[in-house]
Amino acid sequence: MPDVAEELARVHQARERLRRAVHHGLAREEHRLAGLRSRPSLAVPYALVEERRAAVLALRDRTRRTLTHRLDRVEDDLVHRLARVRALSPLATLERGYAVVTTDDGHVLAGASEATVGQALTVRLHDGRLRAEATELLPGPRPTPGGHDGAHHGSGGSAR
Repeated sequence: MPDVAEELARVHQARERLRRAVHHGLAREEHRLAGLRSRPSLAVPYALVEERRAAVLALRDRTRRTLTHRLDRVEDDLVHRLARVRALSPLATLERGYAVVTTDDGHVLAGASEATVGQALTVRLHDGRLRAEATELLPGPRPTPGGHDGAHHGSGGSAR
């Protein structure tokens, strides 16, 4: 039979080894937990969320500025195009004192030579129409090579 004192010594040694192993394991886990707690994401858990929030807000503001700038450019372009369309509009021409002369069948006269004495004509002005009759054909100045006669009246679909 083994000696009781010897067995108690072995039990005591086993307990001591077990106590050191548990103590060492706990110390290792405490060290690991301390390492995890020191990470920025766990030390200040909302810091990453706040960083992302700030980035999203900055991108939103940048997007708004870019969109506003682009819309302003498109609006300016639209205003310029509208001004050009209005300047080229036949109604704008009529508002400057010109007229469009047509025959009863709707043919626009490009020159006085296209009308005949006694012919009924419609004269379109910016604010309405006039019915007229060609009573006499009068020659106008000779057109220049560019197609303009240099006068604000005379032959053509427009007269002043």
